[in-house]
Amino acid sequence: MARTTSAHATYCAAWNPPRLLVSALFVRLGTLSYSIYLFHFLLLWPMYGLASRFVPGNGIATLTAYVLLVTAGSVAISMFTYRWIEQPPRRWMAARLRARHHARQDAVVPQIAMH
Repeated sequence: MARTTSAHATYCAAWNPPRLLVSALFVRLGTLSYSIYLFHFLLLWPMYGLASRFVPGNGIATLTAYVLLVTAGSVAISMFTYRWIEQPPRRWMAARLRARHHARQDAVVPQIAMH
């Protein structure tokens, strides 16, 4: 019974996602999620040093500053790399594929007209 219920819930969520999950913020975070995953690890140690320098102690304030710094830094770096490293090759490849597709269509149309 539990399997059926969870399968039904998954099916319903896939076809009718909550509005929050399809909001621009969550869609953008989903787009950047792999970059965030890659870069957050590189920021863990430097941001810990930065947080402990500006918020002394080992309390909740230091931990909060640390989490916010890692999150903000990861998102900022991910936005930069997505825009300037990931997107240019995608646009270039899409343009090449479109040009190749149009060239094939142009080559096929005269052959069909000849028969």
